[in-house]
Amino acid sequence: MNALLVSVIAVCLAATAAILLLGFWKPGFFRDTKLKVADVQAAVGQILTDGNTGYGLQNVSVLGCNDGRDPTVAPGTTFTCAVTVAGEQRTVTVTIEDRDGKYGVSPPR
Repeated sequence: MNALLVSVIAVCLAATAAILLLGFWKPGFFRDTKLKVADVQAAVGQILTDGNTGYGLQNVSVLGCNDGRDPTVAPGTTFTCAVTVAGEQRTVTVTIEDRDGKYGVSPPR
């Protein structure tokens, strides 16, 4: 009887450890990954002004993204950033493309 109880406890502990490890190891079941909104804002400014890999715009200011909240990384999620281009207020849409947090930025509208 003691050996059976020890075996059941060992199996339960191993299963609990596996669930916790897999649930917290990578973003997924138990936790969400969020992008830092300040980093996104800086990247949006870089993308809009870079002539080689971005849109090559001048006189760009990023006013804010996602109402100042850190967006959750989930493929297909979108949020907007308010920007000014040559003194005119515009909006860009940021689309999260994968679970690693890669995202794309639309041209200003």
